[in-house]
Amino acid sequence: MTTAALPSAAPAPAAIPMPPDRARLDGIDAVRGLVMVLMALDHVRDIVQTEPYRATDLAWTTPALFASRLVTHLCAPIFILLAGTGIYLAQRRKTPGEIAWFLVSRGLWLVFLELTVIKFFWFQTLDYTLIQALVIWVIGWSMVLMSVMVFLPVPLVAAIGILIILAHNTMDGIRAADAANVWPLLGPLWSVLHTTEPVKLTENSTLFPPYVILPWFGVMCAGYGVGAIFTLDRPTRRRLLTAIGLIVVLGFAVVRGLNGYGDPRPWAIQLRDTASGQHFDTSQPPDMPLRFKSPPPTPGAVPDPVYTAMSFVNTNKYPPSLAFLLMTLGPALLLLAAFDRPLGPIAGRLVVFGRVPLFYYLLHLPLIVLCAAAIYAYGHSVGWYGAYFETREQGLGLSLPAAYGCWLAVIVILYFPCRWFAGVKARSRAAWLSYL
Repeated sequence: MTTAALPSAAPAPAAIPMPPDRARLDGIDAVRGLVMVLMALDHVRDIVQTEPYRATDLAWTTPALFASRLVTHLCAPIFILLAGTGIYLAQRRKTPGEIAWFLVSRGLWLVFLELTVIKFFWFQTLDYTLIQALVIWVIGWSMVLMSVMVFLPVPLVAAIGILIILAHNTMDGIRAADAANVWPLLGPLWSVLHTTEPVKLTENSTLFPPYVILPWFGVMCAGYGVGAIFTLDRPTRRRLLTAIGLIVVLGFAVVRGLNGYGDPRPWAIQLRDTASGQHFDTSQPPDMPLRFKSPPPTPGAVPDPVYTAMSFVNTNKYPPSLAFLLMTLGPALLLLAAFDRPLGPIAGRLVVFGRVPLFYYLLHLPLIVLCAAAIYAYGHSVGWYGAYFETREQGLGLSLPAAYGCWLAVIVILYFPCRWFAGVKARSRAAWLSYL
């Protein structure tokens, strides 16, 4: 989306022709490409590994599995932040009316893709009994809302975004039922804006919105403000991005350290039984589902510093808490500063992915599913797996190193069609390409 006529940070190592009027800031594309690669790791691990617990459940996870999930927390915040940055850079070449129409049309297009094509890729079904509102959904609706914000001064948009990020947890106590008491339609609207509560659409259809709109819209507004920084000269913007990034990281340390406002789940000293090695999560809420529930600590349990550190950074993503956003947006700004320089060959290949984000997203899901299908077909033939539907419920159960191997294969395969399509976009001014 960053299509402003600004000087490129470095010639693209992938040798994609880039006319001057379509030049991009390669650092932005490289950071976007990096988080897209990490996103594929999360999705591969989700589909082919399938542990009986979540990677962030401290009573059962391992440091390696936890770290594999933790690093992918960067993906949605950076992707949405840079969507806002791209909107700012793109609107400098368009009238407010033109950019507003583009945001509405592209936003609704993304929502449509989420509910049809992407739903099919994720779940291999178009059964609408259960509808998951995931990341492309929230990007789409945030873009629709941004169509109004482009008429406002940039500092005001950035201030609104920062205010939402800082203050949205003050409304955690308001549930959909409370909003419905004010106005019946406000209940389901509040669910998709803030609470993640399921919304009954019809007798046979329910919407689950883990990616709620309000906090992610705040991130996109903040990213719009970051776009203004990228109009400055490189040394100035690098200093600004670094300074703001460090302030945000420090803010996370303070907010999380105080262990009060900013996340619904406090961190706690984690305990370990020295004899069995069993870990005990003392920070679990009382309503934790039974299959994830930590056993009570044994009398001889001792503090575990590694798992305590994991507890400190184990912040809430659904919906994203203030602590979660500070924890991820601070490093995002530092990455933008670090990549704002002439890029080497590895970073240059990340640029290729970053120039075609939606194309990459639409390709990576069916490719991962095909990889999982190939693993199942071979495993079934040699007796690893039972019937397909039973295996689908239980998961493929591959080891973490095997999941990493599948991930690397997916990234290598994806590079070639993405490089081709990035070249197509660079050579063409066709309007439809901006929707893919």
